Amino acid sequence: MEVTAEQIAKWKQQYGSVSKLKLASGEVVYVRQPTTQEIEYASANLMQGKTYTFGITLFKTCQIGGDQIDGKDEAKMRGIAQQMTSIIEVTAVEVEKL
Repeated sequence: MEVTAEQIAKWKQQYGSVSKLKLASGEVVYVRQPTTQEIEYASANLMQGKTYTFGITLFKTCQIGGDQIDGKDEAKMRGIAQQMTSIIEVTAVEVEKL
């Protein structure tokens, strides 16, 4: 599925941050920044040691466009899952002990 620059601009206006994930197979997916609530929901998987499930849950929640990825293709889903933590934006905070 071809996504135009205009569509990306609309997504950025709607969601703020938008990321493009390119798979080695040539497929491309677009994801938005997850909300804190979505991260917390997915984090329940981390507490159970399910790191891939955490990433896959975020992906399924945050995908906004691009190619449809077969959820049964475990290699593709693991690859996407590994990248999902990199889209989570945080502001650097400095702590000064007094």
